[in-house]
Formats: sequence, structure tokens, C-alpha cells
Amino acid sequence: MSQELFQTPLFGGAITASLPKDQFMDVSEFRQVPDNQEVFVHSESEDSFIIEILEFIDAPDAQALRTHYDELSQDNGSIDTKIINEIQLDPIPGIDKRHAAYCLVGQQTAAKFNKASNSDFSTLSLIMVLIRLYDINTDLLITVNYPNLSSPLDQKLCSVIQIANSIRILDWSLFN
Repeated sequence: MSQELFQTPLFGGAITASLPKDQFMDVSEFRQVPDNQEVFVHSESEDSFIIEILEFIDAPDAQALRTHYDELSQDNGSIDTKIINEIQLDPIPGIDKRHAAYCLVGQQTAAKFNKASNSDFSTLSLIMVLIRLYDINTDLLITVNYPNLSSPLDQKLCSVIQIANSIRILDWSLFN
């Protein structure tokens, strides 16, 4: 997989990540985004990339990832969820404090636009990467949503892991 990536400042430059060049638009340029999130949407599809700073879930790592997945499923009003794969990742090179990284590939079936009265359900494929920052009791969660999956999920998984491995935390005061 070869796609041109560019380093993107996140959270005011405290974190950086490499995203595909000219493919994702920063949602904060056209709507309000919570301070604990950075949200990007694909310029030609409904795919989205979200990185969140979240409260550390006091549970074993794999269970913490499933908890975040279940919370998203509940927020989406999913009527069916499926975990396809879970992977423990190698440490992220750009994070110089004690951490662990885990990946989950899943699918959720929910009403379009999260409207309970809507009988038009669709399946959302998603990939989550949870980076557990133990020393500061913080979960850094990357979620990439694919509402209309057009290429093999394995190819998407490689791209998301590449993005996760590009994360660099430059200013730890962000978490204070």
C-alpha cells in the first residue's frame, strides 16, 4: 500500500499524525468539535477519522477497548454489533512513555443518521485503535468509520495501523 501521507498537527500541535494527503478535511473548519476530539472526513466518501482523548477505563487493556467499542455502539443506536478481529499492536514509536496499543475491527448495524424512527439500516465497518497511556491514566482512541466500504477491510486495517504508528506526542502538558 503506497499512499502519500502528510504530518498533521492535532490538539494545537501537541500531537501529530500522518494522514493521507489531500483526502481528509478537518471538520472543525465547518462545525464545532469537542475539545477532546480531532475529527476528519474524507473529501470524496463518508469515511471519517476521529482521535479522542478519553478517561482511562480501569479494566484490562482488551476489555477497555471492547468497552469503548460498546459505548460507540450504544451512541450509534446499533441494533447489531460484531467484532471481527482484535490485535495487540507493537508500541508506537512516537510515544516515549509507558503505553500499549490495541486494535479492534468491527461492524455495527444502525439506523442511518442515528434516527430511531428510520427503518433504513446500514452496516458501518470501523477500525479502532486504543493507545493506553498508563503513566497519565488516559486512553487515546482512534476510530475510523467506513459507512460504504469500497475496498477490502484488510487494506483499510493496514492504513489505520500506519496512521497509529505515525502518532507522536510532542507536548505531554496537553494531558494536565
